[in-house]
Amino acid sequence: MFYYRSIDHVNNYEAFEQFYNCMVPVFYKLFINNFRVERNCTRKIRVFHPKSNMYLDIGDLCYDGEYSKYIGLYDLYSINESINAMQNVYSIDDEINNKNYAIIGECFDNIFLLLGINDYNRDQIFLENTNLFPSGDRILFLEENIFSFVSHLVLRKKLIIGYGIESYSKIYKEWHEDFWRIREE
Repeated sequence: MFYYRSIDHVNNYEAFEQFYNCMVPVFYKLFINNFRVERNCTRKIRVFHPKSNMYLDIGDLCYDGEYSKYIGLYDLYSINESINAMQNVYSIDDEINNKNYAIIGECFDNIFLLLGINDYNRDQIFLENTNLFPSGDRILFLEENIFSFVSHLVLRKKLIIGYGIESYSKIYKEWHEDFWRIREE
């Protein structure tokens, strides 16, 4: 699901430590040392639509665990993207800034993935919804660490692909290609 990190890809640990005033949690650091973590870092499952001459996503990366109905993963953030998101999503006086979390990703419907960065929640993964979940909670605990979280990610078919593609039985993939094609009748 994720691309391996290339040698020339640099993680900005100093910026993380300076902004969040703590060391990068161990499991998270191990994860970002091995995988490319930034917007659009996941492998896309897409089909080439010849009539419109474009690629369409045909699956969603979803969490298959408790609270799965809230988690369709858009992106994981690089360290710099995390810092920018914290500054743009939450106001200075938002309580989230005092709870010792770092935003590390975005899910569907403006729900965010948070990384615990304090002694009591270090490396744990949480889900945040400013509009609150049906339980009335703003933050929900998900997993003990990022590896446990990604081990529960699955690719789900979209109910409707769109653009006149009636079903998944109409798509195929050539051996050397990284995308699917539409079978013409």
